[in-house]
Amino acid sequence: MLHFFKTPFYEFLVSNFDVSKPTIVHSDLLQSRHFITTSPTADRNTLLNHHSTSILSLLEKPLVPAFNYDFPKNKIFDVLNDPIQLGPLNEYMRSQPSMKRTQMPIFSFLLKDLNHLNLNPSFEKRGELDPFDSDSVFSKVISHDGYIYFYGAGIQSATIIHFIERMFSKNFNPLYRYDKIFSGDIIENDLTQSVQLKYHVRPKDLALEYDWPKLESLLNEAQSYQQFFHNGKSVFKGIKAKELCEIWKEAFIQDPLAFLDKKTRENVDRLLQKYGRRFLLTDFEDPI
Repeated sequence: MLHFFKTPFYEFLVSNFDVSKPTIVHSDLLQSRHFITTSPTADRNTLLNHHSTSILSLLEKPLVPAFNYDFPKNKIFDVLNDPIQLGPLNEYMRSQPSMKRTQMPIFSFLLKDLNHLNLNPSFEKRGELDPFDSDSVFSKVISHDGYIYFYGAGIQSATIIHFIERMFSKNFNPLYRYDKIFSGDIIENDLTQSVQLKYHVRPKDLALEYDWPKLESLLNEAQSYQQFFHNGKSVFKGIKAKELCEIWKEAFIQDPLAFLDKKTRENVDRLLQKYGRRFLLTDFEDPI
């Protein structure tokens, strides 16, 4: 296996995780510099190559977020050419020949093989697309007993929180978001397919912030993840996706506003009392 992981980090990974399982990798290039061996004079491209090579060599079924947020505005998702808007490592991995991209607008992922999780949404049968429903990447990773890696990244990169909001809310939507349908085209090679994307959006002009310290403390209290430390600081966390989902789901079911920070919670609660119900699109913007 070709990799550039430092020995302690490599041994930590193989001893604590089943690397054959599907694994979502949220990355931060600055913090993850402690994971690999490279020359102090190495350029950025070499650094990206070492991270990419190491991740793809170690993990049999990596899932790298390949999010691009332009679909609502541009009405087009070009699977092969739209850049990833998350960071340099994700975008570098998009260029690797071994990686394929799912056809989900906004919340696409890179995989070695789309068939690993039956994530090859063919052009033949399209309905309304929902990136957080029971057929989503997040649901598949949970059902296959997979992991989420915070590869130098913070807990706030855990997009799976929107899957929890979707699947465990009454009417499949949290009180403080509303569904919006975006029509557009998915393009891949010489194929074009018109689709509708169902996206539960933040209310327009309302600040919506999550209480990430609280959410992280819930995971800490449950001693649910494995951590790798550098100079006393946690720089990597890995957790079973199902376990994270269960911990946050329990808090969310007990309190539908549990994910929100103090200021957001106060503002949302005030508006919920005003309307006497969950938010609707027409409370904040004109219908499309």
